[in-house]
Amino acid sequence: MSTINDSDAILEKERLFAQHQAALTILQGLIDVPGLTSFEWLDVGCGKGQIIINLDDNLGDDSLKKISYNGFDIKDDFLSIAIRKAEALGLKKSKGQVGDIGNFGTLHNTNQKFDFITITNSIHELSPLEIPVILFDCIIRLNENGILFIYDMESLPFQELGAITWTREEIHEVLKVFLKEIGTKYNPTPGKWKHKSCNGWNIQLNRSHFKIDNETLLENRAAIIKNTQEQVLSTLSQKLKNCKASLESITKYGAETEEEENLKQKHLYDFWAINRIDELK
Repeated sequence: MSTINDSDAILEKERLFAQHQAALTILQGLIDVPGLTSFEWLDVGCGKGQIIINLDDNLGDDSLKKISYNGFDIKDDFLSIAIRKAEALGLKKSKGQVGDIGNFGTLHNTNQKFDFITITNSIHELSPLEIPVILFDCIIRLNENGILFIYDMESLPFQELGAITWTREEIHEVLKVFLKEIGTKYNPTPGKWKHKSCNGWNIQLNRSHFKIDNETLLENRAAIIKNTQEQVLSTLSQKLKNCKASLESITKYGAETEEEENLKQKHLYDFWAINRIDELK
């Protein structure tokens, strides 16, 4: 299962999503540090730049001039729009890189460090076994005080064939194993977001709290990723069982409400997507 690349990106100045405002609020706290002159930001799965379109409403000119914005997306046309927007904001530097998120680690040198990495509305598009890889590759590319901010939806307003959404509880189980395998006592809990059309979750990982150097992390990379992938498969196996049980119930008794009909559609999409994973067969 490869990364999905058929999702639509949104770019509306008047439509500031809560998850983007949260990321911008974190950014404000990181960048408004006395004496700071340069700030490296990597936006993984940047789309058309919805997260930066309201930067000028959240930061002053002096702060904007500190930012080197690095966009990363699988779609060249989306990336071009994001970079043009970043350049129009008068940032210190703006550049983009086209690539599949699953290949992110091979396209960015580990010597290149970032103060802020954002991944919004993209985790559900990844092959599940790529999630531990992306987590690891982002962590080792953070500066010593850098922050990784991830947000995704528990369900999609419009289903994407092949996408697998994660609940807050499911992603927490994966994160707990990932952090345990790293060897840190740092164990933040994902937050839950209640939106009108769906729920979401977010996690904020601060590199300074890990207390593990990059050399040690890289030495243990294979084991960290392998053991976290095992948890991913375990979580998906349970998710598949839940889908089967729900679908069997709906098949037997029918969907009596609109909510149950929507749930049936979600489980059908999840059932199909999870069954495509070779390691679960």
